[in-house]
Amino acid sequence: MPEDEEYDGPARLAVDGHEIDVHARLSGHFEPISGKYQWAGRLRPSDEVRETLRPNLDVRLSIGDDKSADATVREQDPWGGFRISGTGRPPFAVPTEMF
Repeated sequence: MPEDEEYDGPARLAVDGHEIDVHARLSGHFEPISGKYQWAGRLRPSDEVRETLRPNLDVRLSIGDDKSADATVREQDPWGGFRISGTGRPPFAVPTEMF
């Protein structure tokens, strides 16, 4: 996968009226069958992540001041982190000819 279709670093989640800082590891790809860009990844565990998130929760994930996307929190992993996924323009840089 090209480097510019991955992200590993700080992010911010807007959830239930407040924001929490998280560390996200994300990647994505264009899915030719659906014709959409699919992205997913993992949020590193922290006390605030474990206390705030739950599966099937809709959130807004932001990276930096200018990139954000709607996402859904998925299952919790055994270490207390959560999987997260989204469809469409991701909150990290990808080649613009995809959109």
